Amino acid sequence: MQGDEMFAQFLLDAGVLPRSVVSHALTRTDDEKTLSDVLVEEGILSEEDTTHALAKALSMPVVFLGHDDIDSEALFTIPEAYSRTHGLVAYKKEFQRLFVAVTTSASIEKLETLNLPYQVHVHLTDKQSLKRALLRYQRELAERHARQMSADAPGEVVVDSLLLHALAQGARAIHLAPNGTALEVRYRIGGRLHSAMHLPQHVSTGMFNRVAQLAKRGRFAIEHQGNRVMVRVAQGATMHGDTMTLHFSGVSLEAL
Repeated sequence: MQGDEMFAQFLLDAGVLPRSVVSHALTRTDDEKTLSDVLVEEGILSEEDTTHALAKALSMPVVFLGHDDIDSEALFTIPEAYSRTHGLVAYKKEFQRLFVAVTTSASIEKLETLNLPYQVHVHLTDKQSLKRALLRYQRELAERHARQMSADAPGEVVVDSLLLHALAQGARAIHLAPNGTALEVRYRIGGRLHSAMHLPQHVSTGMFNRVAQLAKRGRFAIEHQGNRVMVRVAQGATMHGDTMTLHFSGVSLEAL
């Protein structure tokens, strides 16, 4: 909560809020809710005012994103699941310069762990801008992959598209598990599992058969962006049916 304490001190030093209000707001924070969240949720400050105040505290420029401010090419430089989980999104790319909008100081720390091969320019934004960018990102992903992973697509088409989608998102593994109503697809990115999508449960048979055809001694290789990627297969079972995990390893993933 170090970031919240720094922001709280700024609010006091700048005379934005009285100590009693800041102290109360701090008691309402937790691992899922920052001081900024509390200030907005309880109507103490507007989201715009909170964003500007936090930007001053962090000595950062502010950006509010409209639809036309978001570049599709930039979006795909950071995995969608990572952007969604950590409150950050790349919104503009100019040669080797990448402009990234973040919502909290914790988002900056998560951004730094990616070691992106660009000159990264970080701007603070509000949650509405982030939501707008993520919706755009999800639409772009859907357009690229929805047809290949439709309910009536052959198992081999679904698997091949899913592999490419996961690699494009920077995943280290794909976890497939039925939950009783659908086949839940999760990607392991940055050491954590992120929900990626839900597919009709009946497609699992065709998908698992396709993987069985590809796998020899529990593994197979695919080509991705000119590199050879090994895929190791592990299977299991739950009360809802068979599960499968596809682990990636290869030169192309080392920079992710």
